[in-house]
Amino acid sequence: NIFIQFITLILTSSRSSYYSLLIVIAIGVLVFTFKSKSAFGLPKKICVSLALSVITLFGVITVENTTRNYVSYLPSVIAELTGKEFENNAGRDPYSLKPTVIMSISSMGGIANSDFEKSDVFREDADDGDFLTGRNYIWQAGIKVWQLSPFFGVTREGIANPGCRFLVEILGNHRHNVNLINGGLHNIYLTILASSGLIGFLTIALFAVRILFKCIYVFVFDKEIDKFLLFSFLISLLFFISEFFEGRILYQVNIFNVLFWIYLGYLSALSGRRYDELMEVRRSQKEFLG
Repeated sequence: NIFIQFITLILTSSRSSYYSLLIVIAIGVLVFTFKSKSAFGLPKKICVSLALSVITLFGVITVENTTRNYVSYLPSVIAELTGKEFENNAGRDPYSLKPTVIMSISSMGGIANSDFEKSDVFREDADDGDFLTGRNYIWQAGIKVWQLSPFFGVTREGIANPGCRFLVEILGNHRHNVNLINGGLHNIYLTILASSGLIGFLTIALFAVRILFKCIYVFVFDKEIDKFLLFSFLISLLFFISEFFEGRILYQVNIFNVLFWIYLGYLSALSGRRYDELMEVRRSQKEFLG
């Protein structure tokens, strides 16, 4: 299943999800290695943990690039096998079967002596190479929407109309209006600010910070790490990072919303229970020492 999920991530070409995954993997390896039992002292342990994180990242990036390279041949392979040309999801010109890249299909485990074209359809940058694919304009419009009602917000449904108006003022055209209407502000933190104002944002922020504080406290002071706690932390952290570029975990019902709150609930319960146990031990030690 993890292999299928990895292929799916590559095919979606979601840079926010991919880079968030890399960050979470690095943090996970760092924490797990650092908390593992070893004969190393603290300085060497830190160096070994950092080195393993870098090596793991390099391995994941290498596998991802290699997989992407082979997957990019699939459109022309499928077209050759079916005898049909087809268009990509953007509705552009059909993939050509001209053998601009000659490759023996036997290296892919298929039919030998067949020439296929590599279709470079991944990681395309919209807006003439803009890495944020227009999100920066939507965020500017979102800030203007928040300023309409900074304390209480304009509600989630109240973002689209003024947001589109501000987008036209910023860009001078309607280029990204459909992205705002369909996908919101593409930043959950800005969405909370615009929808629920400072009051709603601070309420949710205090709730999240309280959970993360207890979790980090447990990681630092607990002698052994709970693997399920670490896993719940990493999944929740993955959402917290990727939601800088999306807006899926609040104000709507979808699979991301459900998974986020399930794992955040696990994280809150596990870290809270272990935090209370550590604090009780600490209080007992203080009483014993007088």
